[in-house]
Amino acid sequence: MISEEKKIIRVGVMGTAAIAKKNALAISRSSRVELVGVASRTMEKAEAWVKELGLSNIRCFEGYEALVNANDVDAVYVPLPTTYHLEWVLKLARKKKNILIEKPVGTTLAQVEEMIQVCREQGVVIMDGTMFFHHPRFLAMKRFFDDKLHWHPKRVTSAFSFYGGNNFLDKGNIRTRKDADPLGCLGDVGWYCIRIGLAVNHIYIKFL
Repeated sequence: MISEEKKIIRVGVMGTAAIAKKNALAISRSSRVELVGVASRTMEKAEAWVKELGLSNIRCFEGYEALVNANDVDAVYVPLPTTYHLEWVLKLARKKKNILIEKPVGTTLAQVEEMIQVCREQGVVIMDGTMFFHHPRFLAMKRFFDDKLHWHPKRVTSAFSFYGGNNFLDKGNIRTRKDADPLGCLGDVGWYCIRIGLAVNHIYIKFL
């Protein structure tokens, strides 16, 4: 349920991953949502994360279960490794919390379908964190995609790359670990290539 008193969405962050820092700051600056807490496996790590970002009036939760059970949280942003998604999405949904989840959503189609089904049953929203669909540049491109009179795509070629450096491999980034993100680069950056290819062909994914 969304807070009726403030009429804004109260958001918690599950995990202190690097990607969560940027999004937590964005949430804290929004007038539509309120960042109310962050959960980590240890209280010390959660407190250090909040201090590093210079955030104030943010609750720190020790353990993810504490955030799941918090009564003052309407939605949760989940930047955990993909292998953890199914477990925590189901727990959050069953506590009536809306979910913004990092991509890839799951490690298999069956996992994603189960998440969607449980969220539907519980009446909550699940949304994947694919930012570019909400960017003005993509909305301008979409006008061309949707012009079926003049737009007839025959082939889509897309690429996404970045320089990870030695630290990316040597220090065990989660995208290089089968126990964390078994889909590797395909699930991480390939997600964008697949989604733009679908959009060019007027296929837009809507979980709920």
